[in-house]
Amino acid sequence: MDSTRILGLELAVKNPVNPANSSQLPVPFIDTVFQAINASEYILSGLSGNSQRDYIMGTAFGLYNQESANQILTAWARNNFTNTPHIKLVSGQNFNGAYAKDNNTIYLSGEFVAANSGNVGAVTGVLVEEVGHYLDSQINAKDADGDEGYIFSALVRGQSISPGELVSLKSEDDRAVISINGKYAYGRAIEKGLFQNNRGIGETVSLNAGSWDDQIGLSNVKCTPRINSFIIFDSETGGTTDSRGHVGFVEQVYADGSFLISESNWGNYLGFGLRHLSAGTKAKFIYL
Repeated sequence: MDSTRILGLELAVKNPVNPANSSQLPVPFIDTVFQAINASEYILSGLSGNSQRDYIMGTAFGLYNQESANQILTAWARNNFTNTPHIKLVSGQNFNGAYAKDNNTIYLSGEFVAANSGNVGAVTGVLVEEVGHYLDSQINAKDADGDEGYIFSALVRGQSISPGELVSLKSEDDRAVISINGKYAYGRAIEKGLFQNNRGIGETVSLNAGSWDDQIGLSNVKCTPRINSFIIFDSETGGTTDSRGHVGFVEQVYADGSFLISESNWGNYLGFGLRHLSAGTKAKFIYL
């Protein structure tokens, strides 16, 4: 198996469409992979100076080790990708791409690349997603919630994610056991579910928010948002115009003190969504 090193990322060159003919990959096929690698590195090298860096990192990875992240992003900004995963083309898999932490390898489906020959953007998206899974393994002691790689890839490439889709992605288990040449690795396969509103939860929160607000004085109330805490708004503040009060759930807290909440019934009865609130927003919090 030949290896080609491009800007610090290694591509193990093997013909996944015709494994018996490993030395003869179609030129458009391999050009697509090489261009996608270059595009991925260009995107990653710009993350350190991206004005949305904190939002991208916080949304994708939650409360991560910022010192470790800074070291990696600084190296990327200098086009140093020495420690990034090897990339291997494989065939006969049911994923487009997967990252295996055990051997620090990104597996890229040859069938996917063949189907997207010339579509550098599609292959780049998969590569950046799997690098996102690698990054998560380096800056978090525990795997971030949901499909952090997909979230990272979309945001760092300037794409938007709807509130409903983000909730769905955060609840997804994207782990998988993959078999390469008869060997098994615990990997991160890219797969995205669909968001479904839970009207029952929405109605329960709506009808009982006033009771939450009335009883909050009996609880261990805090004034600072923390991830996985309840946020309680007084009546006529934070999303309600009547006396019932309002309840939400803190999903993320960012370095600037702003935070992301999920909630039902704000602006849309029985609807479900996310809001990004500024630091100092008047509210109470119950730590779980």
